[in-house]
Amino acid sequence: MMPDKPYKRLKRSKNEERRVSHIPNTAVKTGRIIYSKQEVPTILAAVVLTITLTSFATPAASCSAKFDLTEYECTTPDLLAKEREEGEQKAKTGEVFPWNNIFLPSFIVPLHYDLFMFPNLKTFENVGSVNITFQVTEPTNFIVLHSKELNLSRISVFENDIRGIPVLQHLEYPKNEQLYIKIDGNFLPNLKYKLWIEFRKELEEGLEGFYLSSYTTSDGQKRYLATTNFEPTAARTAFPCFDEPAMKATFQLVIVHEKNYKAYFNFESLQTAPYSEEFSITSFQKTVKMSTYLVAFMVCDFKERAIINVDGVKVRVLIPAEQYEQSEFALEIAADVLHFCKTFFNIPYPLSKLDMAAIPDFAAGAMENWGLATFRMINILYDPSETSSEGQERVASVIAHEVAHQWFGNLVTMKWWSDLWLNEGFASFMESLIVDIIKPDWKKMDAFVATTVQDALSMDGLQTSHPIVTNAIDPLEIDATFDVISYKKGASLLSMLANFLGMDTLKNGLSNYLNKYRFQNARTEDLWNAFSEAESSHINVTQVMDTWTRQKGYPLITVTLEHPTVKVKQERFLLTAKSNSAQVSDDVSPYGYKWRVPVTYVTDLSNRQNTYWLNEAEGEFVLPAETKWLKVNSKEGGFYRVMYDHGLWKTLTELLQSNHKTLTAADRSNLVDDALSLSRAGILDAMLAFNVTRYLEKEEEFAPWAAAILHFEQLNSLMQDNPAVLSLFQKYILKLLKPAINRLGWEDKGSHME
Repeated sequence: MMPDKPYKRLKRSKNEERRVSHIPNTAVKTGRIIYSKQEVPTILAAVVLTITLTSFATPAASCSAKFDLTEYECTTPDLLAKEREEGEQKAKTGEVFPWNNIFLPSFIVPLHYDLFMFPNLKTFENVGSVNITFQVTEPTNFIVLHSKELNLSRISVFENDIRGIPVLQHLEYPKNEQLYIKIDGNFLPNLKYKLWIEFRKELEEGLEGFYLSSYTTSDGQKRYLATTNFEPTAARTAFPCFDEPAMKATFQLVIVHEKNYKAYFNFESLQTAPYSEEFSITSFQKTVKMSTYLVAFMVCDFKERAIINVDGVKVRVLIPAEQYEQSEFALEIAADVLHFCKTFFNIPYPLSKLDMAAIPDFAAGAMENWGLATFRMINILYDPSETSSEGQERVASVIAHEVAHQWFGNLVTMKWWSDLWLNEGFASFMESLIVDIIKPDWKKMDAFVATTVQDALSMDGLQTSHPIVTNAIDPLEIDATFDVISYKKGASLLSMLANFLGMDTLKNGLSNYLNKYRFQNARTEDLWNAFSEAESSHINVTQVMDTWTRQKGYPLITVTLEHPTVKVKQERFLLTAKSNSAQVSDDVSPYGYKWRVPVTYVTDLSNRQNTYWLNEAEGEFVLPAETKWLKVNSKEGGFYRVMYDHGLWKTLTELLQSNHKTLTAADRSNLVDDALSLSRAGILDAMLAFNVTRYLEKEEEFAPWAAAILHFEQLNSLMQDNPAVLSLFQKYILKLLKPAINRLGWEDKGSHME
């Protein structure tokens, strides 16, 4: 799912949403700026003094957790865990709820759901029933499944479609959103059972579950539709189900709708027939095996724009009629991405169709429901005369993200939400890679370091970060994992993996992984094993990557050049100077905050990337004696920061001033971001950091400016209480920006990157 970015559940601040599309407010008044180069050090000195006296990294309280990643059994010492451990669980009736576990029993195996829905868009009520076919792996007289805020009216159990089994008791436990059903006798292995439940619920404008949405036509008519958004744990609010990602099953839907409306589902419709004078009934094909959170259906009066055949797959955009003309670009991008993924993963798209629906009210940026992806309207509409280049790129990126999910997340799904990054990290990495290939002039992978890697470094440098592989257990904890760490750090680590394994090995490993676990669930270690099997240089991918995924944070690599030897050491980077000098005592890690680091570098003698593996706290390697400088973390392919010795900082700064294009745009962006972040953390002298930025008036590429502007915005906010220094700072920023402003102007015209 795409957070609220262009993505899914990840909420972005206004500053982040505009992070590279504007400059500090006062800087838009571009009056004539005339002052000498000699004034710049004076301006910088005043700014640096203010920065030195004021901290703009807010310390945050820390927390720690111990958890068993093998069994996903959390022992987090928090209030939620305490509540789970203390007292009896009471059902809605006041009786003791017998199942004392937030996870469903593993001995129940759902096989198939027959689902009936009747959403009435006049009374705003949905009436439904579900018939679940299941088996058990051991004798039991009860089952437990999920149900939340549903009015249940009938519960029946059958053996082999024929023999009814008396239900002795059913209890609901709202806290865990569970339904307990006890029968007379036992469920036995090797037999198939059916659970029939009837229910009803109001259709509300709640943006999750099965909910009501609407739009207004140009002549003022309000039109309603009913749609779904189930990830991560909202399928249970639409119908009773085994709502855990590993409990995959097949689904078949029958839905009643108004005659002038159409119904859509993950799979193709079989037929539509009259149901009554006002309503029709549509039945759909049985799905492949899939997780509950990927089920989707909707009833609407949308118009369809279709490409009939993309490698045998029907691709459609579903959209209100008045926005029809704005859907062509989305359809073209979806077709290109679908074809790319089939070729790249060497696995065909497993369904016969892919619908993309534009939803007027949608909490996320988009959602990858298998065969029926749903999008916030702004993330699918493109009008060449209205939409900015940034907006066009957002549409392409969101579509690439959701289509990539059809393989990563849908075909192969994480076993539990603790490994959410397997879905979101991959989709976030692939969106940039795909768009970079199908739209090469957009230079999407060049921007990746600024829009993804550096965002993740900023967040993961906080004491309150968390490992990529989390200990999420209940719905609130699961919701919290849809964040920068799962999305952007996950994507950054995959980029680092591709950098040291090579793209061919990455492709082979991904193909192995997807083929081995198709229609199944996997864990992080399964992915690493697939890469190890594809790797010819005998790198133990599990040993390397566990240090990056099972502890939070990342290393600061300190580099000292003592000709011809380069000495490197690693320690955890924290954004606050206080935290860097003294670790919080309870902030423990299974790896002691040491990483297996691919220290990549280029030198003045060669732009060919070299790699030194730093597996201990310190290490060293030797350069040719005539080497004048080296730039570490080549193209910011690694997830770490670099602190150079004073001489190297001086040399690299002079290189930027004299011939900045000696380094790639990614390397220049990396130097700017590292310098200002290290200064913010109290590690690098602020004057040295700002000297790195002085070359920016010559910079014409996106990534370095994106890095700089984010830091400048933070500093601009910091100086609001000091008008004199703020004025000097803004003059400095305007001096840097003036050449770019003169070159680009204020209108969105020219090429995509202009």
